[in-house]
Amino acid sequence: MAKKSNTKDINKPIRNRARRGAVTVSKPTPAVYKSDKIFNNTLLAITVFVLLILFGIFVSLFFSSAPSFKEYGLRFFTTTQWNVRMNVVRDVSVITSTNGTGEISADGIRINFLRSINPESVNNKNVVVKDFGEDIIKGDFAFDYFPVTNISSDKKVTKTNIVYNTNQILFVPETPFASGQKYKVDIKTGIRDENNFHLSANYQWGFSLSDDYDRLITEDSLIFADTGREVTGGEHETKRWYGALPFVSGTLLTSLLALLISMPFSIAIAIFLGEYFTYGAFSNMLKTTNELLAGIPSIIYGFWAFFFLVPMWGANIFTSSLILSVMIIPYSASLAREVISLVPPDIKEAAYAMGATRFEVVRRVIIPYAGSGIFAGVLLAFGRALGETMAVTMVIGNRNQMPDGIFSSGQTIASLIANEYAEAGGLQLSALTELGLVLFLITMIFGLLGRFIIKKLSVKEN
Repeated sequence: MAKKSNTKDINKPIRNRARRGAVTVSKPTPAVYKSDKIFNNTLLAITVFVLLILFGIFVSLFFSSAPSFKEYGLRFFTTTQWNVRMNVVRDVSVITSTNGTGEISADGIRINFLRSINPESVNNKNVVVKDFGEDIIKGDFAFDYFPVTNISSDKKVTKTNIVYNTNQILFVPETPFASGQKYKVDIKTGIRDENNFHLSANYQWGFSLSDDYDRLITEDSLIFADTGREVTGGEHETKRWYGALPFVSGTLLTSLLALLISMPFSIAIAIFLGEYFTYGAFSNMLKTTNELLAGIPSIIYGFWAFFFLVPMWGANIFTSSLILSVMIIPYSASLAREVISLVPPDIKEAAYAMGATRFEVVRRVIIPYAGSGIFAGVLLAFGRALGETMAVTMVIGNRNQMPDGIFSSGQTIASLIANEYAEAGGLQLSALTELGLVLFLITMIFGLLGRFIIKKLSVKEN
């Protein structure tokens, strides 16, 4: 009698069947023709070409943003203001006095800044006075002042009639500067302005006292300590701070808030059209409408939000998140619906056979099985929200400062680039390009994170 064939044995790995003496069947190999080789090589060439384009975009952004990164370094990512003039040292001079015999003495040093400084940053570490023997000259720091009201007849200066001018630092040594000696002053970037921004560069300046009767004072030129180049004219006063933190915060805040608003609606639409209302003319109309909403230009959404949402909520982060959520719902809902419709009917029927309700089937069967696909739709919508430009630009308020909350005006990376790129030049253009690179990296990081989560959520086949 012929042995009954075992279909399960055919599907088992070859090594298991070999142990039982089963006949091994080699894996069939497809026939290879010249047209197949051409087709395979074409696909490979297209794939490599696309990867080279992406790599070229990254490299071009990297080199275009190099001047900004060289100028600001990591402070670019922590600075909270944009296009603000840097504080610089305008000049340094010796405070002199004349005694009864006509001799001139050096009583101190006055350092004049372009902008007001934070008094707490002025100390012996940030302003160092040395003689040319590298001995540190100890002294006290003070600020110049000027009266704002008429001083009383007794010439007493009180706190009520003076205002301190924090643009100038006065350094008074503990012992007078010695004649026949040379001194130098190091002014370091640790000094911060009223906005807590550091000084634009390290400066150095020097002076000397002669042994003559008149004790003549010779002052050196102010130089940049790092390069030794003389500070001339007002060229260094045009330098500005550019910081990415407000725009990175605005981008993430608007995108994440839009995602939180849109997710309940997206999943509800996907379950309704993918499970409850699958067939029929009305269902097809809803599916088509949902897909058409994804193709509406963002400028149309922006106009609608500008005329209907801004009068109610104002131009702020919440309004931009609201219109973003409306824009990304079709993306996540459409993909999630397709994934839900692909859940095997056998699994759902088995759950119904065990007495599960429809809600329990959705919660315990459909969502776990289609979880990775649903999350992929959410990730696609999040990527759309990160890069959205025109609609956000019209309703976010376009304020180049850190957002105080969801109802404050702000700016995203994309909206800032759209507003300023056409008129930018020099370091501002490089800073905008660096922001574009930051947005590129943010999108890539969230993409990789999404792939990891999708892998964890995917159903493994036994």
